[in-house]
Amino acid sequence: MFLTKLELQNFRSFEHEVIELDDITVFVGENNTGKSTIRY
Repeated sequence: MFLTKLELQNFRSFEHEVIELDDITVFVGENNTGKSTIRY
């Protein structure tokens, strides 16, 4: 199973955002910015 898009709603500074994902997508950010809270 592959993720094709990520939809964020009321998450941190995102009111509503849809992110289309490619074959390889990397989330990069500082510590404690919520990277690990993104689940599929």
